Amino acid sequence: MTAEISNLLLGPRPIWPIEIVRGRNDRVWSADGQSYYDFYGGHAVALTGHAHRRVRRAVLRQMRQLIFYSTSTGLAIRNRAAEALVRRLPQGLGHVFFSNSGAEANENALKIALKLTGRNRLLAFQGSFHGRTL
Repeated sequence: MTAEISNLLLGPRPIWPIEIVRGRNDRVWSADGQSYYDFYGGHAVALTGHAHRRVRRAVLRQMRQLIFYSTSTGLAIRNRAAEALVRRLPQGLGHVFFSNSGAEANENALKIALKLTGRNRLLAFQGSFHGRTL
């Protein structure tokens, strides 16, 4: 990545002087052909590795039907995912909440905690990471 391009991009941390151009399973490759193990794990909700055959097939199958729709309506694939997750939860836990990022998940966890406890204050730690939206 050229210095000119990296100077155009804003972010919460420095941008490394490397350009990743492709990935396969647990490895990524830079523009100069160097291969790396990907210990990054994915950003937001993308932690399935790179171009895994089964994930690719499932994504393509779903994209042929519908890429995204609001959580305000029923959606068969979301319902199946919720049922599969609830079956794996410990006894007494029977609900799931889908969101598209860690920030959303954290914000909603805070809202749920306040609602369930009836409290209106939170303890927060200065300098801790909770997401990028608050």
